Amino acid sequence: MKKTLLRLALPAALAIFACAPGYTLVPQPQGDEGVRMSPDAPPRARRETRPVRPGRNHMWINGYWERQNDQWAWAGGRWEEPARRGSRWIKPRYHHEKDGYRYEAGRWSK
Repeated sequence: MKKTLLRLALPAALAIFACAPGYTLVPQPQGDEGVRMSPDAPPRARRETRPVRPGRNHMWINGYWERQNDQWAWAGGRWEEPARRGSRWIKPRYHHEKDGYRYEAGRWSK
């Protein structure tokens, strides 16, 4: 009986974890932590296909260019569930300044 239960429960548990959507945790910048300077402008935004919404509380975050290791890296669009009710996504910003471009990371409002 115990072996039969184990044979049924293990594949069921693996199936549940395999079917669960993967989510990326985005660090929340504090103060100037999410600000970086770049000598060059970010490339044009890429076109993306929005997949099916995983739940009614999820919000779509458009893809964007972020500054990583002195180069621009594409962060693909994704569905995310806000940690707090009423939060909204503040998209990343790029400001042209005298010495280059100021990049401010995207974040959830408080």
